Amino acid sequence: MDFRPLDKTIRKIFDGDNTYKIPNFQREFSWEKKNYREFLTDLLDSMNITFKEEQGINYNEHADYFFGTILLVGNETNPKVEEPYIVVDGQQRLTTMTIFIAAVKSIIEEMDSSYLTSFSEALLVRYKRRGKELESARLQNKALEPVLPVNILNVSHTRENGLHHLANSESQDWLLESYEEFKKLLGKSSLLKLIFGNAKYYSKINDNEYIQLLESIGNQLLKSTVIAIYTPDEKSANIIYRNFNSRGVPLTNVDLIKNELFSILDNTTESATTLWNSMSENIYACGTDMKKYLYHYMVFKKYVSTEAQVYDQFMKKVDATEKEYSNFLKDIHKKSEYYRDFINLPDNLKLFGKNNFFNTDNNFTVKKRLKFIKDTELEQVRILLLRLFDSIYKNKISSSNFKKILSITVKHQILHLIAKSSPNTLSSHYRKYLDKFEDSSTIKKEIIDFEEDFKKKIPSKEQLIKNIHSFNYSKGEKTKQIKETAILKQILIELSLNRQKDINKGNNGTEFIFNSTIEHINDYAKDMEFGNNLGNLLLLEQSKHFNNKPKDEMYDASDITMTKDFSKIVKEFLGDEEKIRERSEELIVEFYDLVQKGVK
Repeated sequence: MDFRPLDKTIRKIFDGDNTYKIPNFQREFSWEKKNYREFLTDLLDSMNITFKEEQGINYNEHADYFFGTILLVGNETNPKVEEPYIVVDGQQRLTTMTIFIAAVKSIIEEMDSSYLTSFSEALLVRYKRRGKELESARLQNKALEPVLPVNILNVSHTRENGLHHLANSESQDWLLESYEEFKKLLGKSSLLKLIFGNAKYYSKINDNEYIQLLESIGNQLLKSTVIAIYTPDEKSANIIYRNFNSRGVPLTNVDLIKNELFSILDNTTESATTLWNSMSENIYACGTDMKKYLYHYMVFKKYVSTEAQVYDQFMKKVDATEKEYSNFLKDIHKKSEYYRDFINLPDNLKLFGKNNFFNTDNNFTVKKRLKFIKDTELEQVRILLLRLFDSIYKNKISSSNFKKILSITVKHQILHLIAKSSPNTLSSHYRKYLDKFEDSSTIKKEIIDFEEDFKKKIPSKEQLIKNIHSFNYSKGEKTKQIKETAILKQILIELSLNRQKDINKGNNGTEFIFNSTIEHINDYAKDMEFGNNLGNLLLLEQSKHFNNKPKDEMYDASDITMTKDFSKIVKEFLGDEEKIRERSEELIVEFYDLVQKGVK
């Protein structure tokens, strides 16, 4: 294997006609906030910066800083602007160098636009073609375009000319956050605290001295050392890459599988890139990450049961041929659309051959229950939803059976949420039925078994009674508040549906129950120990709520049977905390019995 390692300064890496291209198989850019601070702290420590009033700022101009290793494909002795080096490993390093220097440059320019530095030459390469002077970014990464060249690097003054782009992927979000985080850390007060432990010298260091300090820090990075390994071909580089272990962020299963796919697939038409990027955008759009989705997909395919198995099982289960890798990529992309849809729940979603499915017949109940799964972060249910959506699009499950499975799942998950069961308690249950819900001929029987198997895992009534008092209604937006409020409201919805008389099941006949709001029986809940517990809550249509009406009159006017019936006894509960506490326990027992009875 032919390769050539060389010690180089970053200034030499970002010099002359050197340009670098991040290939499609490289990992997504994904630093965390602690990484930015650690990187800057290490760099500052290497400079040994001091301050004395009579001398100003001093630092060790001869200090060296090692910034790791990069693995490149290309001829080290003959760089060409339009033939960039292929970066096989080192994307995180090169991207971090770029946005850090860009952040330093930006702050200096904002403070004094006439102050000249060499940072533009490090970030951008200028060259002449056909009588024109052109400019491009030294670091090229399609996954980060146009945010990197426009928003951050301002190539050809595009930003100054009014262009600005929003992030359209998780990587681009991370990139912009990293850039802003570096600018925040490099702010005068923050920077002095990092260097000296506090900002006591803030007033003693003038703006010009601060600008010179920033320039020194940027130059310290540029004179830092990297080991650049040059290989003549991608095959050799990929072998090294798979076994590479250096200072950067460890390779994830997503990185490894992406690298493997693109090492085999013919991507001359950009087809594979388009599919991968589209899948990434689908996952980004639903607020989750590729690592989680890939694990859920592999469980859905019955390849793995734990996250640690993902890459090894991919290598075992998927033949390393262009055909099989292409089929895998197409399938994982298709399932990412299902994943996005059952999390984002777009109104115009087409299911069971019906456009705007959620807005037809009584199908809003599907959306409401899927939203409950999202709000309560029941991520283990997603493997089941992948199976159900796949069966829907293959016409292997009816709308009514889909609704039944969803109803059973939500009811049982509520009990486990109240009991605070481990998320893994039901994972094996969902995996068991991945195959069974694929066979349309036996699905009715399998639904019965699905519910009976659920009942074998049901928490005890005593545990539910004990825990119900720790769940509180809130209008807050913290994760715990959203989750507990969703649980309490869903219990009231399910109980109200069970007690409801004269339901018109078609034409959204129960929508008024799902769309009702939470009503406090005792209004001043914060003054009561159990004021935000289940026992002090019930459902009421927004149109039936009047502040100037007595509670019993308001509730009597409700079309929700459970609420209307409660109007006869509401006065017994006003101001009586013990009655409220008892009602919490009675309602959770009633819900427990409802779940035990099963879905009809």
